[in-house]
Amino acid sequence: MSEVEKELELAEEALNDLQHMKQTSIRRKYNTLYFAAYHATRAILLSFEYAPKTHSGLDSLLHNILVKDKEILSEEEASTFSKLKTRREQADYETGFYGSEEELEELKPETEQLIQKLKQAKK
Repeated sequence: MSEVEKELELAEEALNDLQHMKQTSIRRKYNTLYFAAYHATRAILLSFEYAPKTHSGLDSLLHNILVKDKEILSEEEASTFSKLKTRREQADYETGFYGSEEELEELKPETEQLIQKLKQAKK
C-alpha cells in the first residue's frame, strides 16, 4: 500500500471514528474531523510529490497548490480546512475554545465533500 493510500485510509478511519463519538468531548470531535481532512489533503499533496512537514505547511500548500495552481479546490473548500485547523489548535492548546456542536455539524458535510473531492483528484 502506498503512502497516499495509507493517508486516505487514515482519513476514512477518522470519519468513521467520528460517527461513534457521541459521548466524546467536542474538543476531540473537532480534532478527529480535522485529522480526517488533514490525512486526505496530505495524501493528495503526496500524490503530486509535495511532502509538507508541518500543519501550517500543509495548509499553505493546500491554498497554493490545490486552489491556485491545480484548481482542484475552491477558496471556500480551502477555508473549511483552515477553519478546522484553527479549531483543532484551539481545542488542543487553549483553555478558551470557540467551537460548538452546531458549527461542528455544519463542518461535517463540508469536510466530507472536501475529502471526496480530494479523493477524486488523486493523481
